[in-house]
Amino acid sequence: PPLAASHGLTLLAADVPRKAEGALRCFVSLRRDAPSAPTDICLILRDSLPSGDAPPPGGTKRAAMVYRTLSSGAEAEAVGIEVPVKEAGDHVVDVVVAVVL
Repeated sequence: PPLAASHGLTLLAADVPRKAEGALRCFVSLRRDAPSAPTDICLILRDSLPSGDAPPPGGTKRAAMVYRTLSSGAEAEAVGIEVPVKEAGDHVVDVVVAVVL
């Protein structure tokens, strides 16, 4: 079953590893279910290390984004992103699929 659906896009799978060394690689699988569904999307990854685990005051935060144009077919497409992870500790990771207007 799909994980989520909105605006004619269906999120079929998400792969966000629980542990990472050196780099964090995340992938999502999306499918366009309607001809009117958006074709231009971006995958956003936000990584933060709370202040208790990070040397700078307030912790560290970073974000990365990749743009992708989905094809008009009914096949699922994978979109991936990779960000470096230099600090040890328990990171909080948010992965967002957004429509580009």
